[in-house]
Amino acid sequence: MDYKSFYAIFFFSSCLLISCSKDEPDASFEGTWIMQATELRNCDDSSDNSAKNSDFISNEPCTDNPEFLCRFERYTFDSGNFSRSRSSVLLAIPISLSTAGTFSLSGSSLELCVDEGPVARECSTATMEIVGNTLILTTKESNTGCTKITFYLKQ
Repeated sequence: MDYKSFYAIFFFSSCLLISCSKDEPDASFEGTWIMQATELRNCDDSSDNSAKNSDFISNEPCTDNPEFLCRFERYTFDSGNFSRSRSSVLLAIPISLSTAGTFSLSGSSLELCVDEGPVARECSTATMEIVGNTLILTTKESNTGCTKITFYLKQ
C-alpha cells in the first residue's frame, strides 16, 4: 500500500469517527412522546413498589366524559424547547395541565427547565434512554424515595 492510499483511508476513517460523535443530542429524541406505562422501584416503603403498569393510561387526552380513571401525558421536544400536556380524571373530576420550557441533554441526563415568573426558574433532571421508539425517563421521587420509571412511545 502506498502512502497516498494510507493517508486517504486514515482521513476517511477520521472523518467517519468524528461525524459519529455522541456529544450531540440524538436526532431521534426530538418529536412527540406519549406516556405508555410507569413503574416504581426501590421505594422507602416496599409496598409502594410496582411492576410496569399501563392501567388507566390513555393515548388521547382525558375528556370531560371519560371513564372512571384516566391518565394522559405528552411531551414534545423541539430545538431546545419542550411542552408537556397532562390530563387526568380521578373519580369523575377532570384535570388538565400544560407546561413549557427549555431542555438540555448531556449524555444520558435530560434537564427540563420552566420559568416560574420573572426571576424564578425551576429545573428537574431525569436519566434518559431511548430503546427503539421508546423513551425511558427515570427520576427519584423525594417524598417516597421511589425510583420512578416512565415509558413513552414516539409518535
